Amino acid sequence: MRPFAIWLAIAIGIYGAFAGAYHMYLIGSPRRVLVIVDSSFPMQPVWTDVQADVRRLSGRRYTLYALITEKQRVHGWSSTLNLGSLKPYAPRSLLNLYAETEYPEFAEATEIHVLTNAVEALSQSPKDWIVHMF
Repeated sequence: MRPFAIWLAIAIGIYGAFAGAYHMYLIGSPRRVLVIVDSSFPMQPVWTDVQADVRRLSGRRYTLYALITEKQRVHGWSSTLNLGSLKPYAPRSLLNLYAETEYPEFAEATEIHVLTNAVEALSQSPKDWIVHMF
């Protein structure tokens, strides 16, 4: 029984050391998730679903979020994702959704999510982007 207890203590110690090191690594270099919200007038009927999806996306550990729309930057890198007082308005312009050079968050992001109800967004978005259809 004593050799098993020694082995168990060593195994738990090694596992704890690796888990602690990985935890410190993730704190120092968190994932960066860019969320692009289509805030055009056609999004008004599904806006409560968009708000729920934003809350769902915001629950990850070791993650920083940035939020932009096709019209403006809502907030830069933050530990929480917040729509603030954003309301859908104006006509839709998907070309502005994909203006990658406008914001530096595009280059820094490890994941990009697009929240829209425009069917053409599925074919126009880059392949590595995650499109949430409403």
